[in-house]
Amino acid sequence: MVKRSQISNTAARMKLRKLIGSNPVILALLLTSFTPGANAETQINYKLLVGEWSPPGQCNHSRMVYTADGYVQGLWNSNNQWSKMFSTPGTYKPIPQGFIIYNADGAEFRRIYIKKLTTSTLHFNGSNNTAEEIHQKCPTR
Repeated sequence: MVKRSQISNTAARMKLRKLIGSNPVILALLLTSFTPGANAETQINYKLLVGEWSPPGQCNHSRMVYTADGYVQGLWNSNNQWSKMFSTPGTYKPIPQGFIIYNADGAEFRRIYIKKLTTSTLHFNGSNNTAEEIHQKCPTR
């Protein structure tokens, strides 16, 4: 016995074949729209974020540290002595196209919208569509 869903799926496939067969541009559009990774903005490898980051040339002065377990800490260097910018580390959580940094009390501190993330550079915009910032991964202290 043929199920109703099989009939409707077969009919839909026949219509799609007829449409695609008459226009190869539609086939190309369909293939690119369903290809994994076609939308690079949503394909962020958050493992690359783990480490210490700073604006170019500032690694000896200040750093944002992102850990694998979701914590974030700001560091400041004064007279070769690193100290915390805030006493308790905050957390960060991924969202589409970026992540949110939370204060230690759980309040939202800043949204980061990632434009590009590699093993050595982080290009992003902050909350309220701020200008694009570029940070570099810092060497180990």
